[in-house]
Amino acid sequence: MSTEYGSAVLQSLLSVLKHVDRDQCAAVVTHLIQHGLPGIEKWYIENPETSDLPPLFQDGPTTRLLEVMLPCCSSEQQINIFQQYFKGKIKILVQQRMTHFAVQHLLSSWIDKETFEEIFEEISEALVSALSSQHHAVIHAFASACQRLSTRQASCMKVHIFSSFRLTCWVVSAP
Repeated sequence: MSTEYGSAVLQSLLSVLKHVDRDQCAAVVTHLIQHGLPGIEKWYIENPETSDLPPLFQDGPTTRLLEVMLPCCSSEQQINIFQQYFKGKIKILVQQRMTHFAVQHLLSSWIDKETFEEIFEEISEALVSALSSQHHAVIHAFASACQRLSTRQASCMKVHIFSSFRLTCWVVSAP
């Protein structure tokens, strides 16, 4: 889906279905995950370690559609989207003006506490990049996700403090 009109229609559909019919909304999200982003998935398989901005995030309407999809997803769908499109790319995504919103939506809509650990680790490593890019809302979404999921709150604060001051935490052993 690379047209602005198609993306806008699908965003509207998902926004309405989210409140009216969760089952139908999940079916639309499943269809979009499986069929709505053709060609993009192939790039991810062929370029798993590249530092380039992935094509999904180079197309504004598709990126906005993904942002609307995330809060509509089940836990399994969120994991699938993270694995396919975000994993290993968070650091570059938080630096870009157009893509850091997708990371915010990923964090603010994440459902499952048990699967949050992997995202926590990757976001923790990307906080300095988010700060240097002045994308503070990513940090807010990160802290809010930790609070909402009741997990890793102390670690979140420690990572945030050390990242914001670019400090290295040295463990000093007691004599």
